[in-house]
Amino acid sequence: MICSLLAATIVVQLIGAQTVASPSTASDGPAAVRADIEKRLPHAELDEVDRLIVEGELLESYLIEADASPMLRFAPLFRDSIRSDVASLEPTFAVEVLFLVAAPERALRIDEELVTVLQSVSTMEGIEYYSQSRGRMRTLFHESYVIADPEHRTRLPDPTATSLPGGQTIYAYQRDSSFGRNVLELTYSADAEGARLRMRNLTRMLYQGILPAVGPHSLEIDLVVVPVDGYMLFYGVAAARTAALFGLEGRVEASFANRLEALFRWFLDRVS
Repeated sequence: MICSLLAATIVVQLIGAQTVASPSTASDGPAAVRADIEKRLPHAELDEVDRLIVEGELLESYLIEADASPMLRFAPLFRDSIRSDVASLEPTFAVEVLFLVAAPERALRIDEELVTVLQSVSTMEGIEYYSQSRGRMRTLFHESYVIADPEHRTRLPDPTATSLPGGQTIYAYQRDSSFGRNVLELTYSADAEGARLRMRNLTRMLYQGILPAVGPHSLEIDLVVVPVDGYMLFYGVAAARTAALFGLEGRVEASFANRLEALFRWFLDRVS
């Protein structure tokens, strides 16, 4: 069931953060690639495609009933595998975002350099997101780095891609402003059409360091980058099976939407 009130709240917070320039300001405009965009978004309504082209972003949020699967309508690539992976969580909510921007030079094609950007875990340290609870920008990750494995948290350098990965997995440690210290499994897949980063938590996440929010293996974040004729589609989905949050569910879900936007801005900054 779509939670329209939550979606409206999240949109307000996204607008409250720094706004990305609309791709419609480019000289040729994305209308010329509309057919390609529609082909990549077969489950989007025509008015949603219009909004993506004009405003540069789409957002959808879902509260998911027991035994139901999330729709995940906006994934431009890897949709079946993302939907299957997310469904395996038996999530209680999911949030999708999709951005369309004129592609920087380094994002015009999928290559080892672009994958290396997605693997630069240490550069996530210090990025900011819009805090739903505080009504202002806040640091997202105070620490972020690659580790050897979930049991050994010695900091390692970011990897450098030498080929397009077909399911390469690394591990990361992050100290999150809201969810504390966590270990995540990061899996990378890429081909000539697009690249995917799949992130799944391996440790329990506590909201504000107190409330049990998400158990191990109960949160998934997927990021997908797809070049489209001089433009870039950046897709993100966050889904989780949450514990009882005593009325804070909407706040947590909005927080994840704003985190997806922060990760989009992180990636865009790295390739610009």
